[in-house]
Parts: sequence; C-alpha cells; structure tokens
Amino acid sequence: MIQPGKTRMKVMPVIAVVAVILAGCAALPPPQGHTFSGMVRDWDTGAGTVTLVQDDGRLQTVRISPDQFTTLRQKEYATVRGESVPGPVEPPPPPAPMTARPKGVPDELDIAGTVATVDPSGRIGVMSDRGPMELWVPAGADQRFQRGAAVRVRVTVQPLEMVPAASAAPAPPAAPVAREEPGDYAMVIGRVLEVEPAGGLRVDAPNGPIVVMVPEAKRYRVGDSVEVRSSVHPSQ
Repeated sequence: MIQPGKTRMKVMPVIAVVAVILAGCAALPPPQGHTFSGMVRDWDTGAGTVTLVQDDGRLQTVRISPDQFTTLRQKEYATVRGESVPGPVEPPPPPAPMTARPKGVPDELDIAGTVATVDPSGRIGVMSDRGPMELWVPAGADQRFQRGAAVRVRVTVQPLEMVPAASAAPAPPAAPVAREEPGDYAMVIGRVLEVEPAGGLRVDAPNGPIVVMVPEAKRYRVGDSVEVRSSVHPSQ
C-alpha cells in the first residue's frame, strides 16, 4: 500500500519544474510592432535598438525585443520586428574644397587724389573726386607718403566665381603685380561687404576691409568674390 506522504514528495518537484518553464516563457514575449528589413549597421543592447541600412540607403533605427539581438550579424541582411525610433543624426559631409576662377572682364580705374591718412602698419586713405578710398600698402608707408600729398591710384577689380576644385578647369596662373614705376602695390582677394552709392566697393581683407572705387559698381553684389590689385604712386 502506497503511503500518501511519499506520493506528494514525488509529484511536487515535477510541478515546480513546470512552473519555472512557464515563468521563462512569460519573460520573452513575442516581438511586437512592425517588420523592418535591411543590412545591419550596428546595434545598442543597452538602448534595445538596431540600426539598419535600407535598400534606398536610408538609415532605420528600430527598438526590438532582447531575444532578437542573438540573430544579428553586422553587415548582413536581417529582418526584425519592433518600433521605429529616431536614429543617430548623421554629421553633414565636409564642404567640398573650392577654388576661385576669373569671371568676366576686370574693372580698371586710374584716379588722382590726396593722402588723407597713412598708417605705418600698412594702410593708406586717399580722397579722390569720386570718393574716399582705403587701401593696403606695404608697411612703412608713412616714410613714403605724407598727409596732403598728391597721389595717383590705379585699381583693377577682377570678379571671381567659386567653383568646386575637383570640377574646375585649371585657372590661368595669377600674373605678378606689375611694378612699372615707383609706388606701393598690393593684391587682395575677398568678398564684397558693401556696394556704396558713390561707386565704391568695401571688400573684406585679412587686415581689415578696404574701399576701392570702380567704374561700374552696379555689376557687383554683396557677397561677390573679387580680386583687387591696387597701386599708389606719387604724382609727378
């Protein structure tokens, strides 16, 4: 005759094992959400997300259940089920290198004036009948020009266009600044900051903006790139 106590001892362990199995199944619910496919770029188990590269090249980040991470292989095609979440922000590509190319014919002006200001560090102000100009000159200009002295200023302004360096045709080599007579010569490449009503251009430059007069200021716009060659000569 089987004793009741012994029977219960044999049955109870079996029930406990079944309970553990059921608890394990409850901890891994079936994946919820939508289906997403693509090449696996990377994943983050802490955040519970995987990033896929879709067929059109776009990135798709999906929050998935933990059990799906065991099936992922980097750079392999995968299909997962979950919810779409905002993905990492891709940094913008670096700007393409640009180069300056001459555009159209240059403006040239030969104008008389008088020295209004002179800075030993390399700037000179000239008052002309068309308006004031501020120019770069080599350092020590105060030893060559005095305030009130009569001078002649020659200016050449070449409009430029900025084009990608990879697609640009080779630009002709820059001609050296001509030094046919005594004077102070300079060259500046910069952007037009202001087009003055009197016909002057204020141009950005490393040592501070310069102001030059041009025959036809209306052909320029703020933001245009230009090359300015100038020379200041004592009047004969």
